[in-house]
Amino acid sequence: SSMNADSKLFEINVGDNSGNMARASLRAVAGVNRVAQVVSYPNPAKTRSVIRVIVDGANVAGGTGSVKIYDLSGHKVLDGAMVERNNGVYEFDWDLVNKKNKNVANGVYLADIKVNVGGNSHKERIKIAVLR
Repeated sequence: SSMNADSKLFEINVGDNSGNMARASLRAVAGVNRVAQVVSYPNPAKTRSVIRVIVDGANVAGGTGSVKIYDLSGHKVLDGAMVERNNGVYEFDWDLVNKKNKNVANGVYLADIKVNVGGNSHKERIKIAVLR
């Protein structure tokens, strides 16, 4: 099979004195990253909430991220872009207002988070409690 420039194939061939042979192979892909942490703090929130995503692995800088916040009825409250704070750390600062710039009610909200980093797309969902 063909391999791209970012993957490596490792093959191990072993044999014993009786002539028995075993073969194993492993394909490793360079540049893969993963979401190491997704948090919202403070939670519950009174005046604001910071949504933070930490991505580790290769090529974690220079990505993009977005957040869509919904109430439990499924209505979109707000959406916005995440800001890269430093290498692999992306944040969205929510001041607990909706898209009409009105304070949201007390309750639980869902944040759908999408981060595109190093050619990989990561999606997460977290709950944020608002309690003023």
